[in-house]
Amino acid sequence: MSGKHGKAAAATQRYAEDSSMGGVRNAARPGVFLKVVWVVVIVVCAVITVFSLHRLYLHHSRSRHSMTSYTNDAVAQDFPSVTLCNVNPVVSPDRLSEGDPPAARRRRAEYGMLTLSQFLQDYKMRKTNSHSEEDNRHLRHEYQTLVDQLSDQEREDAGHDLELMLSHCQLGDVPCDYRNFTRFYHHTFGNCFIFVADPRHLRVTKAGPQHGLTVELDTQSQEYTTQDEPGFVIVAHGSRDTVFPAEEGVFVPEGNAAYIALTKAERTRVTNTNCNGEDIGRDRSNIYAVDTRWRYSQRGCQHGCLQREVFRQCGCCDMDLPCPASFLDPTRRHTTSTTATTTTTPTSTTTSTTTTTTTRPTTPFIVGRRLMQERTAPASDPVQRCRPGHAEERCLRDVIRAYANGALPCQKECVPRCSVTTYSTRFSMSGLTSENQPDIIDPLERADGQTGGGLGFRRRRQVPEGDVLDYLLAGENVQVRVHVYFEDLRCDVTETVESSDWVQVMADIGGITSLWLGLSVLGVLEVVHLLVQLLLLGCGSMCGGGTRLTPVKPMAPASTFA
Repeated sequence: MSGKHGKAAAATQRYAEDSSMGGVRNAARPGVFLKVVWVVVIVVCAVITVFSLHRLYLHHSRSRHSMTSYTNDAVAQDFPSVTLCNVNPVVSPDRLSEGDPPAARRRRAEYGMLTLSQFLQDYKMRKTNSHSEEDNRHLRHEYQTLVDQLSDQEREDAGHDLELMLSHCQLGDVPCDYRNFTRFYHHTFGNCFIFVADPRHLRVTKAGPQHGLTVELDTQSQEYTTQDEPGFVIVAHGSRDTVFPAEEGVFVPEGNAAYIALTKAERTRVTNTNCNGEDIGRDRSNIYAVDTRWRYSQRGCQHGCLQREVFRQCGCCDMDLPCPASFLDPTRRHTTSTTATTTTTPTSTTTSTTTTTTTRPTTPFIVGRRLMQERTAPASDPVQRCRPGHAEERCLRDVIRAYANGALPCQKECVPRCSVTTYSTRFSMSGLTSENQPDIIDPLERADGQTGGGLGFRRRRQVPEGDVLDYLLAGENVQVRVHVYFEDLRCDVTETVESSDWVQVMADIGGITSLWLGLSVLGVLEVVHLLVQLLLLGCGSMCGGGTRLTPVKPMAPASTFA
C-alpha cells in the first residue's frame, strides 16, 4: 500500500514540477512555508474561479439573446395596407327591407334579417330609455344574437357599402376607387375595407401627405342605428397581417380631416427563440383568420384561446370576440361557402361568372375582392352568447380574470411572431372648413321660418327640398377626409440575436480560468493526464494485485571490428 502511495506522490511531484501553471510549480519547490503560502493562494483562486464560472453560467442561461437597433434609410417604401371601417355595423331598417317584398321577406324571415330589421326600428328608443348598464348589456346581447343568426352574405348586405361611401380616392397622383378595396366582416364594425397597393407597379419615393393615400368618405350617418358618434376607424398594417380595428385603429369623427403619419418598423427574432415562424397559410389558432393570406397573429391566438376557454368553462361566447362554432367546438357540423375571387394582372382584371364577363379598367392597384370566408356553423345553429345577469356572465368574468392573471395557458401557447412589421402612427386632426363641408341641413322650414326637422346636417349650399335625396346619393356628401402617408422613408429595425455562441462561451471560460489560475487548454490536458495516471495506479492494485514493473536489461555494447 505504501508503495502505491509513493508512486502517486511521485507522479504528483513530477506534474507539479513540469506544470505550465506557475503557481503549481512554486508550490512544488522546497520550503514548507512557501508550499503553504502557494497552496493557500491556489485554493483561494480556485474558489474565485468556481464562483465566477457559476455567475457566467447564470448570465448565459438568462440572457442568451441581445437586442440590436438601427435605422435603415431607404429611398422608397412599399405603401402599407390601409383598413377603414364605418363604426356603424348595420344600416337603417329601411335599407334592410328593400327588395322584392314576397321573396325578400321569406328569405329574410328564414335567416333572421326581417327580425333584425324589426328590432332596429325601436333600438334607439329602447337604448335611450335604458337607465342602467345591465339594460344596455341585455339590449346588446339581443342585437348580437340576431346578427349571429345571419349568413355571411346577409351580414354584408346589412352593413354599409363602400361604393356609396367613397367619393374620392387617390394614392400620390394615381386615382383609385372602391374596386381597389377588399371587403371583410368585422364582428364589431360590420363591413370593413382593405386598400392594398401593388408594389410591383407603385412604390412611395417621397414622404408627406401629397404622396400618400387620400380618401374622402361619407359616414351615411342618416342610416346609423347602433352608434351615436358617426365616423371611421383607420388602421395601417402589413398586407397579410391580421387586422385589429377596435384595438389599433384611429377614430376619425364626422366633419374632420385626419392626417395619419407613418413610420415603418421591423422586428426580427432568432428562430430558435420562443417565437412563431409561420408566414403564409391558414392559421388554425387565429380566431380572426378569414383569408389564407393572413399570417399568424399573437393577439388573434390569444383572443382565440380566451374565447375557447370561455366556451369550455361557460358553454357560451364573449360578446366582445368572434364566435365561430367550428373553431370552438370541432364536433359541430359546419359548411363552407367560398365566394368567387377576381383574377388580377398588371394590365387588366377580369371577373367571370357562368353568364357574364366584366372587364375592369387598367389600374396600378390590386383590385379588391371579397375574402374567402369559412362558415363555421349553419346560420340556424350559432353558439350562444353569454347572457347578462345570468350565471354565464359570472363565469365569463371569472375566466377573464384568470386570463388577466396569467392562469390560462394562452400566454404560453401564443408566442410572438419571429418577424413582425409594424407602422408607428402620429395622428393629427382638424375640422373641415365650411367650403369643404358638403354636409347639408334639412331645408324644410317651420311656419315661423326657423329651420327644423329631420336630417340635422350642416349646409354647404342651398339644396331644393325635392333634391335632398338625389344630392345625398350623388356622392357629394364628403364628411371625412383621411390622409395616410409616410412621415419618413426610414425603417427602424430591431433585431434580437444570440448574445454569445459556444465559441464566445469557451473564450469567457478560458479568460476566467487563465486570470485566476493561469490555466489554459494545455494546462487542462496536463491535469487530465495526472488524473489518468492516478486512476491507473488505483485500478492496478485492485485489478491485478499491484503494478509490476519489469526491469529492462541494458543492451550489450556492440562489438567493434578492427
